[in-house]
Order: sequence, then structure tokens, then C-alpha cells
Amino acid sequence: MKKLTNYLLHSLILLIIICFSFCTNRKSGKLSINNDNDIQNKQISCIKKVNFGKNILCLPKIDGMTESYDNILIKNLADKFESKDNKTLAFYLNNDTFSRIENIKDEKLEDYYKIFVSKGLINEKVDINLINNFAKRIEEGFIEMKWEKLENNIRNQLPNLSFDKPILIDSYSPHKNVRTQVTLSKIIINEREHFMICASNLMLINERLIFSAYYLKYKEKKSFQKTKEKNDYLVLKILEENKVKYNR
Repeated sequence: MKKLTNYLLHSLILLIIICFSFCTNRKSGKLSINNDNDIQNKQISCIKKVNFGKNILCLPKIDGMTESYDNILIKNLADKFESKDNKTLAFYLNNDTFSRIENIKDEKLEDYYKIFVSKGLINEKVDINLINNFAKRIEEGFIEMKWEKLENNIRNQLPNLSFDKPILIDSYSPHKNVRTQVTLSKIIINEREHFMICASNLMLINERLIFSAYYLKYKEKKSFQKTKEKNDYLVLKILEENKVKYNR
């Protein structure tokens, strides 16, 4: 258990690092699902099954997005910024970006969702208590600031915000088996300053820890709420599709 605990802490730290390391190289619709009853009314479609260890994760169809990890251009881009300790299971791009996939090297990704696992935890059983405890420890290492204090004048209120100093702007559970942390980071692209919002998730699915992260470029005051709504929609779809354990 001590070995598992130490590895889990390392994995959670990696999740936060990865959330921002990918951002250095870069439209969301309103989608809101707030509970299990809501998602049960939505039609879920498993478009692909991916293996990790002895397990299978079923990937649903996502409105407005395309699962594109099989595309060589996307795979190379995603793998370039992924830790060797992790295994990517899915990479969803918004349809507009995907339609211009041949120019992906010149694209600044602004709206995408990735799902991955830690190779060292692939076949390890975990429970929500363990995930909650370590999510709390990770959150304690952030500078925390409420969104209400940032949204009116974000650039003037965060003069010292940088790539290596993300701000934790929210932490919550969109589902009993998920812990979500929403962070804000400043990045520089072509000598221009941008802000990126990242909702990182620790998901308990069939006694396995699944990581995911939704990224959205900050464009307006509503970006924070859009990020949360879209992230919750994505997470709950993944959970619903995998309520039944798939066997290899």
C-alpha cells in the first residue's frame, strides 16, 4: 500500500505538470450535465474501445469533437508532450480544428480533451478515498484564488502569473467518483501573452484511476464557466459509457 501511495502521489503531480507543459504549444459550446439523471437521458455511443493492461476503456461519441489519437499527426503531437510514464488512451479535438488537421503543426490548440493512465497504476486497484486524499494534498501546493476576483480584470490582477505558477481557481466533484481541479496559467505564443484554463480530472472507473484533462483558451469572462460545463459533460459521458465493465 505504501508503494501504491507513493506512486499515486507522483502520478498526481505529473497530471498537473502535463496540464501546463502541453499548453505551451497552443471554442467551446455550452454543454451542461449536472448529475447522473441528466446524463441517463443522453444517448451514449461507444465509438472505440482501448486496452490498458488487463482493462478496457470505452470511448463515447462527443458532440462537436472528434477522437483523433489514431491520426498520426495528432498522435505525434500528443506524444511529444506526454510523460513516458503515461499511456494516452484518447485525444479529442474540436471538429473545427480537426477539419484543418493537415495544418496541425501551425495550429494553436485551444479546445481539446485528453484521457490517459499512469503505466505504473494500470493494474492497481484504487478507491475514491485514496484519490480524494491525494487530490487534497496536490491542491494544498497551489496558489488559490477565486474566479470572481479574477474575471473582471484578469491581466492586471495576475501580473506575476507564469507557466510555472498556475493558479487554482476551483476544486470540486462533478460526480461521486471524480475529483476535478481547475487551474489558470499564462503562456507565451509568438511573443504574445495568452491565458489557458485546464480542468484536470481524477476518475475512478472500475477500480482504476483514469486521468483526463480538458483545455480551453481564455477569451472572455464566460470562459471559466464554459470550461467547467464542457469538462463535466465530457467526464460524465466517459463514466456513463463505462458503467459496465468490459472484458478483454
